[in-house]
This record gives sequence, C-alpha cells and structure tokens, in this order.
Amino acid sequence: AGAAVGVGLASFGIGAVKALEPGDLPRLASIGLDGHVLWVAVAATVWTALLSGVAPALQSTRLDLLSNLRESARATEGRRHLSSRRLLVTVQVALSLVLLVVTGLLLRSMMRLHQVDPA
Repeated sequence: AGAAVGVGLASFGIGAVKALEPGDLPRLASIGLDGHVLWVAVAATVWTALLSGVAPALQSTRLDLLSNLRESARATEGRRHLSSRRLLVTVQVALSLVLLVVTGLLLRSMMRLHQVDPA
C-alpha cells in the first residue's frame, strides 16, 4: 500500500509540475515515471516488508506462549524486549538524522545552483 501511495503521489506531483509549466525547468516534457523507477519502488517495498517481518516471525517461533501469557498478565517485560525496542528506536533516530542532514545538503546545493549563471 505504501508503494502504491508513493507512486500515486509521484504521478500527481509530476502532473502538477507540468500543469504549472515553470519556464526555467529544462526538458519539462520528458519528465515522467519510468518502468525502472516502478520496479525499484516494488523491490524496496518487498525488501522492507520481508526485512521487518523476519525478526518477529523468528522470535515467535522461539516463544513459549503459556509463559508469555503469564508474563503479560503481570504486565512485566523482559530485558530482551526492552533492549530490542531501544535498538529499534536508536536506529530510527539515527536514520532520521541522516535524512535531515542529506535534505539540508540537497537544499543548499539547489540554492547554489540557482545562483550560478548558465551563460
């Protein structure tokens, strides 16, 4: 569903940019979604789904359901669960920071490109 929404938003965005017809955008007519881009989106979605589903699936095969039900009734969590959650939060924060830095660098590069005289 995420890949479908992303491709739909990309298609809508391309249509919106073409409708605005900015004069300083070169090769506006050739902008579009390529089949390669769609395959990469599908591959990234499948890879992400498999990657995020493997760890819980492997963990569920090692669980003793009766003892887990008793532990959850006492509302206590084991150290393994807390450490894996902390690791996941740490990785998410690190990736978010990387995305923010890359976005800032991209915006700075775009600002510098707009200041360059093409002649």
